[in-house]
Amino acid sequence: MKLFNNLTFGLIGICFLLVLSSCLTNEESDPENNYVAGEVLFTPKDSVPLEDLFNSLNAYNLEFGMVYLYKYEYLIDNPTYSIEHYSDIITSKDYLQNDGMVSTVNQMDTQMKFTIRFFDMDNGKVMDWVNSRNEMKLEQIESSLTIGLLHVEQGTETDWVERLSSNSHIKFAQLNHDITIR
Repeated sequence: MKLFNNLTFGLIGICFLLVLSSCLTNEESDPENNYVAGEVLFTPKDSVPLEDLFNSLNAYNLEFGMVYLYKYEYLIDNPTYSIEHYSDIITSKDYLQNDGMVSTVNQMDTQMKFTIRFFDMDNGKVMDWVNSRNEMKLEQIESSLTIGLLHVEQGTETDWVERLSSNSHIKFAQLNHDITIR
């Protein structure tokens, strides 16, 4: 019986090593050319208001435009209205939700925190948000993670990374690498 148990554990160990080694195979790939065509990721500098960021991107006369921006955070001290009132305003904006990903409002004692995700933004939507933000008296706070996705013409992605990297409102820009996890 002891011999059978040792063989069983030995076979399990060998199978585990075979599975592990198949995950660690070193396939030839060029990480510089393994990216999503037509997409560039960027991180705005801390505390850059959305309208300033968008104006700096508009200076490039983009044909495709910013599709997604995750996340800007805002606070309101001693809110005048209920959390439901502010949530209704947020949910009424089609550009603040997409496929189950929504912007949120959380009550914290005498403050409310707004975590905003922007989708399919254009000048009109930016101005609508600026007006809504001002009416609600929201104060922008630094976010731990803000990431933008910019759609650009295919084949120009590396040029856009260089342009965005030199933009005074952008902290970091890179290709949207396509990574397969096995």
